[in-house]
This record gives sequence, C-alpha cells and structure tokens, in this order.
Amino acid sequence: MGVVDRHLDVPPDAVALVLADPRSYEALVLGSKRVRWFDARWPEEGTSFRHSIGVGPLHIRDHSTVVADELPDRLQMVVGMGPLGRAEVEFRLTPEASGTRVSMREDPVDGPVAAVWSPPVDAVMRLRNDRALRRLEGLAAEVERVRHLDGPPGAPRGDGRGHRRPRRRADGGAEMTGEETVDADEARELLEVPAEQLDALTDQGVLTPIDDGSGRVRYSRAEVLAARLIGG
Repeated sequence: MGVVDRHLDVPPDAVALVLADPRSYEALVLGSKRVRWFDARWPEEGTSFRHSIGVGPLHIRDHSTVVADELPDRLQMVVGMGPLGRAEVEFRLTPEASGTRVSMREDPVDGPVAAVWSPPVDAVMRLRNDRALRRLEGLAAEVERVRHLDGPPGAPRGDGRGHRRPRRRADGGAEMTGEETVDADEARELLEVPAEQLDALTDQGVLTPIDDGSGRVRYSRAEVLAARLIGG
C-alpha cells in the first residue's frame, strides 16, 4: 500500500475544488500528458475522464473512474494505465490548523503493475505521490489567491489599488525555483480565451507576467490552471 500524507497550507475547500475538476490531474500527476475528455458530471460516482500518460514519446491512453465522491472529505477512483493495469487512488482531506492534512493512497488493482508491485516499487510510488501533493498545494494556493483578489468583479485587482502586478523575473530567487511556466500562446490554449481576455486577466491581477530575460512574457502554469478552474 503506497500511502503519503502532507500538510498543505491551504483550506480544505480549495483543495477539494482542485480535486473536483478533472482538468487538474494533467498538472498534478507526474507522467500525465493531458486530459483528453471528461464527463460533465465528474466527480459523481461512476463518471470518468480520459487521459494520456507517459514519458517522452511514449503515450498510453486510458481513463480514470470515480468510485466514491465524498468531497470535501474523500475522493476515491480507479486509474487506468493501459496495458500496465489499474490502480486504486484515494485522497482523504482533514482540516488541520489553518490548512489541510491530505493523505493519498495508491494500490494496484490488476494487470502487470499488480504483479510487480513490491516494497521498492511502493517506495518509488510514494516519492511520486509526494510530488503530486506538493503540486496539489501549489495549485490550490493559486485557486485560493484568485478567489480572494480585491475589488468588485471586472475591476482591475492587481494590488488592491487598481495597479497591475509587476512582472516577476524568471531568475527571481527562491520564489521562482522550479516553477513551471507557459508562454502566452500556451496560456491562451489552456484557458481557451483570445489574446484580449488574456490581457484582461493580467490587468485584473489573476495572472502575473514573468520576464524570462529575453523580452518574452511567460506565465506560471499553476496560475493559469487556477484561473481555468475558477472560471469554469
């Protein structure tokens, strides 16, 4: 049984909001390529989303299906890994201080992955899932930030005084270390919005442009995904 747990410095409802949107999983799970389709009723029991997983040129297509939806307390699903088999994944959320204690359990169900599951494999999966919880915290933190921006809907909200938030530099120290970014075209594709709306989200402080030193503007992938979750 591969179990990891971590304190996330975000409230349970923000964590649950991320877990309740199937589009989140392409950013949370290491090896996930993209979510290709999802049931509009997800995460109701029995609903699923189709995804691609893999490394480099290797792609495996399959789907994940909800077994139990008790959010904001618990979410359980069966994750398909193509010819490798299936695994059961469960998230449990418990309020803790000002944040959330999240436990993530992953167990093999069938296929070759179940046959080769062993303590070394279990250890590797725990490391992988601990990284997933770190990503979950980052995405939930961005969701929480976007939800609590100052000002009325539609008003510029960058710093609470109607000023656009300043650009960050990609070499801006610890804050930027390891942050995954996307360019403007990728941001528009993820958000499914025209260039004008991307500019509006920047003016409102929802997205913070990052200067990579070459004059090209990039955006935090976590911020873009959070904006997508909040915007529906």
